[in-house]
Amino acid sequence: MENAEKKILDRISSEPGYGLVFYKVLRFCETPRSTVEVEEEVLSFPEMKTAIHSPNILLGWLEEVGGIERVVVEEEERWQTTDAGKKAAEVEAPEKRLLELLSKEPVYSDIYMQVLIFCQTPRKRTEIEEMLEGNPVMEKPKVYPGFFITGLEEAGGLEWVNKHWRTTEVGKGVLG
Repeated sequence: MENAEKKILDRISSEPGYGLVFYKVLRFCETPRSTVEVEEEVLSFPEMKTAIHSPNILLGWLEEVGGIERVVVEEEERWQTTDAGKKAAEVEAPEKRLLELLSKEPVYSDIYMQVLIFCQTPRKRTEIEEMLEGNPVMEKPKVYPGFFITGLEEAGGLEWVNKHWRTTEVGKGVLG
């Protein structure tokens, strides 16, 4: 792995709640985009509903580590993903991250899949907790439903929309 790519991936991993946002920005800016275009796109992401950092801060972080750069197109400054940013986006692809999560701890893969299936219809956290209640795999060691929700969210399989958890398009793709 090249140093530039590693810097980008280190930055992404230092902000776990924004991993999917960074990935989407890197993909979106593969075509040069104005700041206004990027801000509007980023603010439309479900992950930004509870975010504390603005799109400009996220752009600044990606620029600092060389994931995006400012380019001039037709006399207008735009953001564009660098080659290193494109490579980092490949590593951070939600499909890949979700499959890695499912294979990382095979003992929990069935539970992750149950949550993805269940959340094809948007669900409240309490509904997910009730669905998983009594699952013996979660008893020794004790694992709480939030572990699976967070893991799936960070991997791009679940998203928080209108106070409900729902399976993303990536998650549906993994389900087949």
